[in-house]
Amino acid sequence: MKKRPLGLVAIVVYKSFAALLLMVTSIALLLTLKNYRTLEAFSENYVLEGKSIIIDWILKKVINLNPRTLAFSGIGAAVYAIVTTIEAVGLWYEKRWAHVLVLGLVGI
Repeated sequence: MKKRPLGLVAIVVYKSFAALLLMVTSIALLLTLKNYRTLEAFSENYVLEGKSIIIDWILKKVINLNPRTLAFSGIGAAVYAIVTTIEAVGLWYEKRWAHVLVLGLVGI
């Protein structure tokens, strides 16, 4: 197995973790879009307690979003997760195009 620089390993681990978080976010947004009516009914019937202020705040923010905004955000997060995964794999195999992709994504 090829010995890789520690900095490269750290960047690949970071990029992989970021891609995983983006994919989870994308799935959550698209599931929210799919179950929008159920979530809306849940937020209307949800009995709030003193400790769940953050849940109430999140539900209000999500319910007030336009469904097209949810779809666009979910698809955008998925595309960015895929590109970040490709970037991490390219960096791991020390491909030149991956370095260019890093510069492009950092510039976004």
